[in-house]
Amino acid sequence: MLSPLDAVEEMKAFAETMCFIGHSHFPGIFGSDDQGEVRYTRVNALKLAKGHRYLVNVPSVGQPRDGDPRAGYLMFDEAAGTLEQVRLDYDIAGAMRRIVEAGLPRFLADRLQWGE
Repeated sequence: MLSPLDAVEEMKAFAETMCFIGHSHFPGIFGSDDQGEVRYTRVNALKLAKGHRYLVNVPSVGQPRDGDPRAGYLMFDEAAGTLEQVRLDYDIAGAMRRIVEAGLPRFLADRLQWGE
């Protein structure tokens, strides 16, 4: 899910107000207003608007591809109506070493340090 055009098509597949997706390793939020116009944002925190629908691509714990090498996760507070992206430092060098030691392709290790 990388563009508003993709999001428009995907939002046809669910009737709920919110859908969480992952595995692209590229976090962001697609929001559809009450007229159906879809916009994309990468803000760290968002207050949900009534009457809007959301397709939320959650951050990745491993191998983020948005230029931020830290691990990530998303906090959803339904009562407060908020989404908050959280990023954490971790032992990237150690993870890189273990990838190489496991005999996996070097590019999988290298991409960790750049978040790409």
